[in-house]
Amino acid sequence: MRNQSPGSTLRFDGWHETVYQDLERGALDLVFTGGTVPSPFRSEHLFEDHYVCLLSADHPLHAVDKLSLRDYLGCDHVVVDIAGGRQGAVDVRLEALGHQRRASVIVPYHVFAAGAIHETHLVATLPRRFVNGLAENFSQVAIEAPAAIGPVSFSMAWHPRLDNDPAHCWLRETIRETIN
Repeated sequence: MRNQSPGSTLRFDGWHETVYQDLERGALDLVFTGGTVPSPFRSEHLFEDHYVCLLSADHPLHAVDKLSLRDYLGCDHVVVDIAGGRQGAVDVRLEALGHQRRASVIVPYHVFAAGAIHETHLVATLPRRFVNGLAENFSQVAIEAPAAIGPVSFSMAWHPRLDNDPAHCWLRETIRETIN
């Protein structure tokens, strides 16, 4: 993006409860979400990803290929606060099954979750695309999350008034090319 539009400024904000109100009033141009996009906003599916559990290399469960739901629920977790102290799809799916995980640390961003598990027995549940490359760099291992957590689908969303805006069309196309 810097090569094609060197004068542009990209600003990334954390998810917040008024994100769609900000999109409506033009304070945000584009939203990335793993949730359902409300009407009247436009959305486009970008990719589907699966969750993995990131653990320190000295975690007692570091050598298993996949965590059972029982083992997963028995762990202490780092939770990425997407909204209200919960991690969106992960916690919603667990609650639908009548389960809750024990949140020992709550952080605002995925990268903080990856850093928080270093030399602990904490588990961070993160999208595989995010984790790829981190495990080797931080002496961590990525293990397949319990099947009950399932995949997550990521989309971008924008206000319909930006459908034909040339700069916004370019931004969306650049994101599509980058993702694939």
